[in-house]
Amino acid sequence: PDFQAGATIIDSLNIPVIINGDVRSLADANKTIQSTGAHAVMAARGFLENPRMLLRNEKDALDDHDPAFLAAEYLDFAEKYPPPSPLYIRKHLRWIFRPYIQPEYDAPRDYTKWQPRLWTFLVRPYLETMDQFRQVVLLYAHLNGSKVPPSLIHLPTPTFKSIRNGRFKRNADGNECNR
Repeated sequence: PDFQAGATIIDSLNIPVIINGDVRSLADANKTIQSTGAHAVMAARGFLENPRMLLRNEKDALDDHDPAFLAAEYLDFAEKYPPPSPLYIRKHLRWIFRPYIQPEYDAPRDYTKWQPRLWTFLVRPYLETMDQFRQVVLLYAHLNGSKVPPSLIHLPTPTFKSIRNGRFKRNADGNECNR
């Protein structure tokens, strides 16, 4: 971002100014405000990738920046406050996982690797249920070797095929099991 241009505009105005431009962390927000004199910053993509990007105490939130934990927490909120359609959830999960699994734009896609497979998998219209979305997050954690978020520990280990086919159901005690 051109902080000097932002500072020049802000200095010439007698109104509060909110500046926008690639804010992806608390440090970015502070740097933008300090460099321009803006009253506030806007951050869209940064929040889509990491809804906790403005956490002040990283030490208290060791797992908060792990995409599996962010995605699991997002799904809890999406279940409590449902978006208009599953498309919103698929898109938001792609934003959360983007830095970790999106293939390079010009690079040939190697679908023998799990990252491009999962990236492509997240746009498929057969991902419609919260159970399927939770299984996707769990699959990421397993394939990446990440710690499994506590809300997903009770779920069986998924595969691309079991998620696609919706081969999970809840038993009488509310836990998921393979069909």
